This record gives sequence, structure tokens and C-alpha cells, in this order.
Amino acid sequence: MLALTASGVLSCTGAFADDSTFECGRNLFKSKMYKDALRYFKAAQVESNYDSRSYYYEALCYHQMGQLQGALAAYNNVINKFPESEAAEQSRKAVASMGKTYSAAKSGSGVSSLTNLRMDQIPLVSTIKAAEANGKPVVEALVSGVRIKFVVDASVPDTVIGADIAKESKLPDGAALAKSDKDNFYYLHEIKLGTMSRASFPVKVTNKDPKVAILGADFFASTNQAFDPKTGVLTVRRSASFSNPFAAGLNYFNKKRYREAYPLLRKASVDRPRDPRALYTLAVCAHRLNRIDEARGYYRQVLQRFSGSEAETYATAALMNIDPGFAQKTRVAAATKSDQLLGPGLKKQNNEFEVPYTAENGNFKVTALIDGQNVEMYFVANVAEHVFSSEQLRRIDPSYVDNLPDTPSATAMIDPNNPNNLNSVVTHQVKIKRIRFGKIDAVNTTAKVIDSLTRLQGTFSTSDRPILAGMEVCRNYRVNVIQNRRVLHFVQLIQ
Repeated sequence: MLALTASGVLSCTGAFADDSTFECGRNLFKSKMYKDALRYFKAAQVESNYDSRSYYYEALCYHQMGQLQGALAAYNNVINKFPESEAAEQSRKAVASMGKTYSAAKSGSGVSSLTNLRMDQIPLVSTIKAAEANGKPVVEALVSGVRIKFVVDASVPDTVIGADIAKESKLPDGAALAKSDKDNFYYLHEIKLGTMSRASFPVKVTNKDPKVAILGADFFASTNQAFDPKTGVLTVRRSASFSNPFAAGLNYFNKKRYREAYPLLRKASVDRPRDPRALYTLAVCAHRLNRIDEARGYYRQVLQRFSGSEAETYATAALMNIDPGFAQKTRVAAATKSDQLLGPGLKKQNNEFEVPYTAENGNFKVTALIDGQNVEMYFVANVAEHVFSSEQLRRIDPSYVDNLPDTPSATAMIDPNNPNNLNSVVTHQVKIKRIRFGKIDAVNTTAKVIDSLTRLQGTFSTSDRPILAGMEVCRNYRVNVIQNRRVLHFVQLIQ
């Protein structure tokens, strides 16, 4: 896939020789037009997010332009997304030459080597120095190598860090988290408290209470805690019921005892619903057992639930091999992403407009006006109905969700003994009163409300943002993507 020149720069060979967007960027790079080349490499990442070369060349551009902080972040991104690639090897050398050591603790969701995945470490007894605040112990823990003071409160279900604390403590991605418009969301971190550690642990980052930091019940699962304010010591004891099916399953998996690993990994994927490693390892285990249909389903769940993770990259590669329909769709999408057509061929120009977009998670992020509110959505040209989660729709107008029929509980709908039914999707249909998008003003358009239910985690959205259906609001338009200006250009068609 990759070839290395003497200078350490990746060169295009084989199946990638006709990647026009990437090749344009590479030619500009060779001509030392790094700023211009950078735009093409970012566009190539949208077209082919499984190709490490465009990410590596992005880092090289920043390096050549003297933007060392940007280069360091980009090199580490290559290492995170493609850890066993030649691009990652060259990135590690570049990071080392810059005097920075890459910390694997910051990768969080890595799945690069299944024999070296970090596991939770819960000793029989762990004692931690603690202060007291409002009758509760306050401890200092390492979060991906960053020291943060937490209040210990097992009455709170989730471990929480406020966005301001994430930023002030310089937690990885902290600045980006503080700017997010989401109320709360999860990032995976390794947390160490005394001799305890939780690997790839889901931490809720919140903008609702930006100054909070709480180690919750999820962190102390399968333990008992006792705090002595006189001595200032928090004692954590492992309970007799403690078990770690992920560690046990992975142990069997690495010994190639897949039949014994399978039920343990299936349980781990339910117990750790926010850890992509558990679900990805289950998918690989099913694949090794030749349960192709199950493996295909699990790989697709990885893509749906863990967009942007390293697990997504590997799941995509696996699906390209075992799912011809997915492979064909992926190739077509990559080939047509830069010039998407909607509707019949152009007959006569009547009206046109442009909408700026931002590339996000391989999608076109745009802003639409829904019932008078600005809403950031993903524009998808070949989708016939808008898609929201109930929470996304509630933020626009709670009456949409209040009028939906009652939904059965997640526990009632999901059979934990059925590997194809570890989660369930509930769909409703609504009519959106009014959507304005560019020069288009659409009323009473059809939308789906889709929520994914898991046995332990309740309801969550199947997409980071709502989906704006091109076939619904733009049925009489052709749309072209103008990448160098980052706009969608719409031309009205006369029928």
C-alpha cells in the first residue's frame, strides 16, 4: 500500500495511483506549496478516511511550514488512527526528532495490538491520600497522564469532568471540549488512582457544570470505599464479586481459544458499551469463528457507534474484505464525494445558491434554520428523510418528542443472550414544520426519529448530528461540492 522514499516521505503506488485529490496535494507538496497542498490532503481524508497517507502528508505540511505544534498533533493523529502502518512508524521518528515522546496513554481507544491492550487493574486493597470537602473525600488522579483533583461520590452514576477543568488542566482535546456546543459527551481516558487503574475509561465531559470533577460509581464498580477524615485516607477494597470478562475473554482470544473467548467478549461489549475495544475484539472473534454474518453486524456497529476511533479504521478494513456491498458502496462514495449529483442532469439554469460546509467525520456539516432555530446538521444528498434522535429534536422543540408514542424499555426489547440483539433501534416518524436551507424554504417535511437503545446505557443518538435529507429539501436541485472553497453549490433544475 505504501512505499517510502529515502527522505522518509510516502509515495503513491499501486491501487492508489489514481487518487486525484491526494495526487494534486502531493504534486503541490513536491513543488513546496505546502499551504495549498494542505487543503487537498484534508479533502482526501474526507474521501478516503482509511488511507494513512493523506494524514501523514498533512503532518509533513505543518512541519515544513514551521508550525511544530500543529505538526506534532498531526503526527500523533497518524499514530492513533493507523498505529501499525508505515506512516505511523515515520510519524514516531518525526516526533522523536522534535524532542517529544509519544504517550500511548493518550490514545485511549487504541486496538492496534490485541496482545498488549491495557486492562483494568483493581487490587485487593488500595489506600489513597485524600482531603475532605463538604464531607466527601477529594483525591488526585491521573487522567491520561494529567493530574486532576476529583471529589469521590459513588452516589453519582458517571465519572464527570467539567469542560473548563478539562481545558485548564490541559487534558488532551480539552480546548476543543470547552468550545463544544454539546451539553455532555464522552471521551475515553486511562485513569489511575493510587494502585488502581481503569483503561479506556469513559469520562463524561460536561458544559452544564464546567467546574465539576467527580469520580462516580462507574469508576468504583465492584469495590467498597471507606474514608477516614482523621487520617485523610480513602481505602478501596475489591469486592468478592469482582470480575473482568474483557480481560478473561482477551486472554482466551490471544491464545486463539476463540470459542471460550466469544461469550466473555460478548458480555464485555455489553458491560463496556462506550469502549470500542470490547466491541471490535468481539467482531474479530466472531470473524475468526467464521460467524461471518455476526462479525459483519458487529463491525458495522463499530462504525456506527465509534466514528473517528482507531477501531473504526480496522472495522472498515475488515468490512471491505467480507462485505462486497459495503466495499462497493465505499468505493463509489470515495469516487463521487467531490462531485455529488442530486436529481436528473442539468437542463436549464434557473436559480442557484451556495452553502458553506465543514468536513466532520466524513460528512458535510451545514447549518439549517429549523422552526426559526439554527441547527448544525450533516447534509446527505441521497437520503429521502431527515433523521434526528429524540434528544436532538427536543432541543429544537420539545413538543415534537412529547407527542411521540411511548417507547418500550431497553431491557424489555433487548435479549442479552442473542448476539444479534445486544442493542435495539426505535424509530418514529414526524413532520418538521419548517426548514430553511439556503434559498429553499420547505414546510411539513418528513423526518425519522431514531434512537438506539442498549441494555445498560438507555437511549443514545445513532449520529452525532441530525441528518438533512437532500432528496427531501433539494429534490429539484443539483449539488456540486467545491472543495477548494468548502461550499456546496446548488443549481435549480427545470422539470
